[in-house]
Order: sequence, then structure tokens, then C-alpha cells
Amino acid sequence: MPKAQIRQMNNQLRNALWNVIYDSFFHKSTYYSSWSGSEYRRLFEKVYDELFKLKIDDYEMNKQDVYELVRKRFFKFSWNQVYDFIELIAKNQQYDKFKNNCNEVMEREYSGYRFVDNEIIQITNKEEMKEIETAINNSPDVVTTHLRKALTLMSDKKKPDYGNSIKESISAIESLVKKKLNNKKLTLNQALDTLDKKGLNMPPSLKNGLSGLYGYASAEAGIRHGSFQQSKLDISDARYFLIMSSALVNYLNVKIDVAKLAL
Repeated sequence: MPKAQIRQMNNQLRNALWNVIYDSFFHKSTYYSSWSGSEYRRLFEKVYDELFKLKIDDYEMNKQDVYELVRKRFFKFSWNQVYDFIELIAKNQQYDKFKNNCNEVMEREYSGYRFVDNEIIQITNKEEMKEIETAINNSPDVVTTHLRKALTLMSDKKKPDYGNSIKESISAIESLVKKKLNNKKLTLNQALDTLDKKGLNMPPSLKNGLSGLYGYASAEAGIRHGSFQQSKLDISDARYFLIMSSALVNYLNVKIDVAKLAL
């Protein structure tokens, strides 16, 4: 199997991603009403503004003109700009088909990246991707906010912030148990003890492991206090904490629901 493309992009992958964009927005079969009704025009106004840094009123935003400029820019992008571009589209175009098609192409062409929620991160394992998306989609808003922030910080192609990504991942678990107990003052360990007393019955080994995870991130020189050396962290650390935290959020969501605790 070819080596995964990480921090690089060959012509085959770039061409395949362009084909998804072309089929989605510029092919002759694309509904004209999406352009005349301004849906796609508004989308590409954001592209011109946020990515191209252009003055929108200098350009005609009709389908053909947008196509020609976007195509010209796309094939001059660096590898990370290509991913930034399709991320911007995904965040402003509420259809999963585009993200699914991009993921299929990235898998086929051995990219080391995939869409998870609306972020492109360095991950290829489908089970891990599903774990994260399930936690985001099936948790209280405060938990979802922390997980999405962890994703965003980890997925920045130019300057990823792994330390703060880990903080957000751990905060997702903490915020979940506080939310379930309706008590913002509890620490994670206190909340877990309270849940056990109410009948959660978490296996001791799992509870100890979760406490250890929290302790690592909360130590005096630890990540949650902002003094941990960023240079010692990399994508593997941030990804581990995000996947592990997502799995624990999913576990606790189901466990608390099944136990029907009197919270």
C-alpha cells in the first residue's frame, strides 16, 4: 500500500478533489437555480473574502467567472490551502454529500486526512472518526462545543495548538458529568464519585484510568494550567486525547441513560 500523503499533496489527489468541487458547483448539470438564487454565489463570496482576500465588488459573481478564478487559484494552492478551501466550503454549505465525496477521494488517493464533522484532520481510521462524530452529534451543546474546539485547534494546518486541543478534549468529559449532575463546581473525580453513588457502577479500572487521564492534564505543570511545553506535544497526543475523550463521552451518555439515574 502506498504511503499516506501527510503535509503534501500529489497531482492525482489534487485533481480528484478538484473534480468533486467541479461536479458539486460548476458542472453543466449543477442546478442553475442555485446560482441565480444566490445560494452558490453567497458561498463563493465567502471564498473570495475569507480565503482569496479579494474585494467582492471588483468581480462578477456569475457561475462562469467564479469557475475560472477558482480553478486558477486552486491549482496554485499549497497542500494546506486546498484543505482550507474545501473546509470553508463544508462549513458554509450544509450538505453531507460534499464531505462524503471528498472523504472517498482522500481515501482512494491515500491522503492522510479526512473530514470529521466540518474539520479536516490527520486521521484515517473510520471507527475513530465515527467515535468523534457520534460524541459531537449526540451530546449536550456544552460538550459539543468543547469537542469541536478541540478539532479546530488540532486541525489548523499552519499552526496547530495541540496543548489547548487536549484541554478542550478533557473539558468535554468534565462538562458532560457536570451537566448531568447540574453542578458546575464539582471536579471530574468528584462528579464520577457522585455518579457511582447514584448507581452508575463504572468499572473501577475505567474510573481509575479516567481519573489518571484527568490528572495528567491537570497536573501542576500540566496542560490545563498552560505551562506544559508545547514542543513536547504532537498530533499523536492531541488525536489520542480527542478520540479517547469522545469514546468516554459516548460511554457515559449511554451508561447514564441506561442506568436511568435519579440525577
